[in-house]
Amino acid sequence: MDNLVRHHDYTLAIAEAVSGQQFSWFWLHGAHLLVGGKKMSKSLGNVYYVNDVLSRGFSGEQLRFFLSYRHYRKKLNFTFDKFAQTCRKLDEIKSMVADLQNMEAPDKSQNHRALTRKITADFERYMDDDLDLKNAFDSVQKTIINLHEMRRTLGAEDVKNLLSGLRQIDSVLQFIF
Repeated sequence: MDNLVRHHDYTLAIAEAVSGQQFSWFWLHGAHLLVGGKKMSKSLGNVYYVNDVLSRGFSGEQLRFFLSYRHYRKKLNFTFDKFAQTCRKLDEIKSMVADLQNMEAPDKSQNHRALTRKITADFERYMDDDLDLKNAFDSVQKTIINLHEMRRTLGAEDVKNLLSGLRQIDSVLQFIF
């Protein structure tokens, strides 16, 4: 956010002059990352680096999820408690997806095609709304929870469609699989 004017224009001009190609189609100018309610800054001494987070047993996927699980224009307040709480949300989804991947389809199943298609449709709708990743992920989570609860009625085709949709979504997110 602090670099919105001039700095990014300068970076873009240099990158394109050196490469001779367009550097980027889009720039996202995110709001500040706060630590304990204060702007993260070297001068305040409240900077956490990726290795600081990883050394506490968290994964890069969890960190990427935490940093993404909000609207990019809103400030994000980092505390390890809030971080751990957000990570549990991701871990629960990953666990349910693993259950669905490993389950055997029942002999008799109901058709849940509309619900499995809802995952990608809702995800795209929220992402098309100024990259509303939080609501996009929450909608995916809600649908996965519903399907996980109905897993005994899912057929092989339902599971295949669900996993295909989730892989498509995860090609953007890169923290589900």
